[in-house]
Amino acid sequence: AGFAGDTIAALRVVEGALIVVSAVMGVEVQTNRVWDRAEALELPRLVFVNMLDRERADFYRALDQLRSQLSERCVAIHLPIGSEHEFHGIIDLVHMVAYDHGEGAGRDEPIEIPEDLRATADEYHDKLMDVVSETSDELMERYLEGGEITREEMADALKKLVTEGELFPVGCGAATRN
Repeated sequence: AGFAGDTIAALRVVEGALIVVSAVMGVEVQTNRVWDRAEALELPRLVFVNMLDRERADFYRALDQLRSQLSERCVAIHLPIGSEHEFHGIIDLVHMVAYDHGEGAGRDEPIEIPEDLRATADEYHDKLMDVVSETSDELMERYLEGGEITREEMADALKKLVTEGELFPVGCGAATRN
């Protein structure tokens, strides 16, 4: 209880919160408690779905729980490549590139999105674009007319929405494996 109490107390003096959720356990009682407190304090929040390399880890299940139990404005900015012990990288949905952290991979060099995940990445990129463009009349107008929105414009809009507490980006990974 000490850690939980300290966490809640610390929220009074911070400018934002990074909420870490287990990909195995999903949204837990403490997650709800911290979220509600951050909500009451109108804090910007980022969410990180961790432990994707563990047995029974499921990013999509965790994302569904975040959206249904915490806020529909939780939106994926990453997708995992591989699952459980086969987890070895992420897809960046803002810039539409992948990062492979597997053995012998150039960890920090962006690569093409793997072909078998392209359709899923496109689907979640579109969901992200929908949410971001809904908040800007200019972007919305251009988006609906099929106009191009640059990655920079999208990143800037996303940053503004997060800072204003309008949107909660959901990233993912396995902290123990960097």
